[in-house]
Amino acid sequence: LVRLQNLAEQLTTSLRKGLLHQRIEREARLDGLTGLPNRVSFERSLAETALHRRHDCHLFVVMLDLDRFKEVNDTLGHHAGDQLLIEVGDRMSRLLGPDDVLARLAGDEFAVVGERRNREEMLELAWACVREAGRPVTLDGLEIVVTASAGLAVIDDDFEEGAPLRFADIAMFNAKTQRLGVEIYRDEIDRRTPARLSMLGDLRSAIEDEQLHFHLQPKLDLSTGTVVGAEALVRWTHSARGVVPPVQFVRIAEDTGLIKQLTDLMLQRGIATLRDVHDRGYHLGLSVNLSTHDLLDSRLADRVQRHLMSNDVDPSFLTLEITESSLLIDAPRSRATINELHEIGVGLSIDDFGTGYSSLSYLRRLPVGELKIDQSFVANVLLDEQDEVIVRSTIDLGHNLGLVVVAEGVENNEVLERLQTLGCDVAQGYCISRPLAPDHFMSWLATTGHPSRRIDPLDFSRWSGVGGSGRSAPSPDPIVE
Repeated sequence: LVRLQNLAEQLTTSLRKGLLHQRIEREARLDGLTGLPNRVSFERSLAETALHRRHDCHLFVVMLDLDRFKEVNDTLGHHAGDQLLIEVGDRMSRLLGPDDVLARLAGDEFAVVGERRNREEMLELAWACVREAGRPVTLDGLEIVVTASAGLAVIDDDFEEGAPLRFADIAMFNAKTQRLGVEIYRDEIDRRTPARLSMLGDLRSAIEDEQLHFHLQPKLDLSTGTVVGAEALVRWTHSARGVVPPVQFVRIAEDTGLIKQLTDLMLQRGIATLRDVHDRGYHLGLSVNLSTHDLLDSRLADRVQRHLMSNDVDPSFLTLEITESSLLIDAPRSRATINELHEIGVGLSIDDFGTGYSSLSYLRRLPVGELKIDQSFVANVLLDEQDEVIVRSTIDLGHNLGLVVVAEGVENNEVLERLQTLGCDVAQGYCISRPLAPDHFMSWLATTGHPSRRIDPLDFSRWSGVGGSGRSAPSPDPIVE
């Protein structure tokens, strides 16, 4: 009996050690909450899949991240957040093929590695994951909806360790910030490449050495054919890179904090040029674009007011353009900055209207006076019936809210005439004029077939975005030159 007791104790100890070893090994490989593989196991699965990949398929990684997951934890508690993660993991598991591997990497991040025959099949899986994650979930008796963003990286045969996850993470972050749903990794969205670092240094030097060029694109009143203002645009021609598109270097400026210097440069040159335009007898308005990051700067209104006062320019002649998507980024801070800008008397315009996801209630609550229809709709207004419906509806919406409606990207006279028929107030684009350097802009004003008029600053509010119905133009003074 004693021997049997000793043997039982030895077996019990061995069994406990074995179970402990299995638990430790399991915890090292699996996520404790969802039971899915963790990051370490996922990277091993990725290496094994790449080693035994099929010749007729392509290897891919999809990374998915829940949008505003923190709000669930803060509002309903971490228990509800854990339930949500388990539910999302279960839903995604049901979408996978037999050889796909799903893992929870950390927090609210999930990843899938697998093989598909073409990119369409990979995108189909990525979108399916986003849709499943976005279906309503009942937590603590409440039905909530949490959207998701996914990044897809197609992996080459020879890849560096860690590169697939990094590429998928970059694509996912771009999908989240741009609200795309799903994004495919491309070199141009990678913000951490040596080429982008090199461009960052060149851009910093270009700003400090005043190598960026300031251009103006005229804006035309469609009811009278009169030039009423211009939009300030920045251009960069590098000695080695050639012409660098604004979409590239503005994005770098936003990512690195240079956007404040770039915006200050545009405000300084733009308002100084506006002073010169007024001194020559052309009482036109000027529009300057703001970045999302500018709206988060509590000192923006002071910076704008300082430039206006130093050049003795009435604030009502300046319109600041805000992209529709920027209204969703830290909305309270953005609204506070917008209200401060309105208080100093500058006009406000919603740029690229129709491409974002903001609520129409923003147009009612914010002190904006102008809508700019995105050029992607304007360009096809004669070719696509749906685009024409969007343009017509936007014009009607703007007028019903007492806003001026501006169409950008007008490329030919046929589109210009159609916009006139639809009742659009103002247009700009290559059909009217390409962006011009300040001296060329002055020459263009003097020689163009479109007259420019004097407008009293008190009546100019409709063009600066301070207010007005957008339907009737103020009576012009005698035409200048």
